[in-house]
Amino acid sequence: MRAGGGGGGRTTGVLRVCARLGGRAVAVFAAAVVGVSAAGAPALAHDRLLASTPEDGADLDAAPPDVVLTFSGEVMDIGAAVTVLDGDSRPVAEGDAAVDGPDVTQALAPDLPDGGYAVRWRVVSSDGHPISGAFTFTVGDPSAAPPALEPATGEDDGATATPSAAPAAASDAPAPAEGAGGGRTLLLAAAGAAVGLLLYLVGSAAARRRARARPPA
Repeated sequence: MRAGGGGGGRTTGVLRVCARLGGRAVAVFAAAVVGVSAAGAPALAHDRLLASTPEDGADLDAAPPDVVLTFSGEVMDIGAAVTVLDGDSRPVAEGDAAVDGPDVTQALAPDLPDGGYAVRWRVVSSDGHPISGAFTFTVGDPSAAPPALEPATGEDDGATATPSAAPAAASDAPAPAEGAGGGRTLLLAAAGAAVGLLLYLVGSAAARRRARARPPA
């Protein structure tokens, strides 16, 4: 019973000190909440190209009517551009790319001749970052050489993955949100700093109280 009473007394004493601290204690807890919320918020990952029609490296018997790109998230309506070139590096796309959620469609000129084709795309990810990529396909003649075409520069290289032959693998194992490990570290650091500051304020207040209560020599 005495041990229980002592623990209750200590708890009451800490509460009294926190009450005397008033605004400073509230500020400490507010800072802890803000720090934990900021550190624990998941970082947004860039959208990724999951699939395309035609697929990268596809050998088609007939020319497709359009090129369709499917991303891991809903890309922004603005800034979408798809360039399609024939073997002589002449553009064969018609009109502007159309965005519908995660899908971007680019119409092609009708009756494209046999040969190699290259596609370069650029969109704005749902997190606001531009991403880009490139791939090739052939029509009629699998041995036809598509034009050399590098991805547009200045965008996030990590998001320029072509669909290749494994879009399912990309969807089954999405890239983890960037900064996940750093977020956990910041979370622990913010919580530790808040607790340490609160203990310091409580200890300082208790020391001042004992100093005032000590009789003069």
